Amino acid sequence: MIGADDAKNLIEYMKSAKQENKMFQYAFTVDGDRRLEHLFWCQTQSFVWFKKYGDVVVFDTTYKVNAYDMSCGFFVGMDNHGKTILFECAILRNETTSTFKWLMKTFVNIMKKSPKTNITDQYPWMTQAIATEMPTTKHSFVFGILLPNLVAGLQPFFAMTTKIGVLVFTTYTR
Repeated sequence: MIGADDAKNLIEYMKSAKQENKMFQYAFTVDGDRRLEHLFWCQTQSFVWFKKYGDVVVFDTTYKVNAYDMSCGFFVGMDNHGKTILFECAILRNETTSTFKWLMKTFVNIMKKSPKTNITDQYPWMTQAIATEMPTTKHSFVFGILLPNLVAGLQPFFAMTTKIGVLVFTTYTR
């Protein structure tokens, strides 16, 4: 159940985590009614991981699947053992160019550098935000949703079927 003080309690938790460990980082915005608009946080181990494995970052959001009707975004990478590592998380009220500009700028301010490549879904507002706030970052698109549909559509044309386990992406070149 949604509580009236959930946002306030969440920010208090972030403050407490920061007091316990100065390396813990968070940032948030509030709207004109002083309601939580966006929240971004980064665990302390993420700085070490990003320094070692942050050349390529994948950013993805869920689309308002929680009780608060807010998107949850994740910046993830892969370590040298092929394991997924979480760099940072965000809760976003909306998915607009200004939201993603704030998010990418906050990412760079907290991590102290941009990734070399940022892989995202193909949203025009994301492209604009990365171009503005991460100008040295190569922006690539992931088409994970399209691959199963492509394979299903092509199956009748192939005599034999195979398992396809390929990550397909195309690079946006400026």
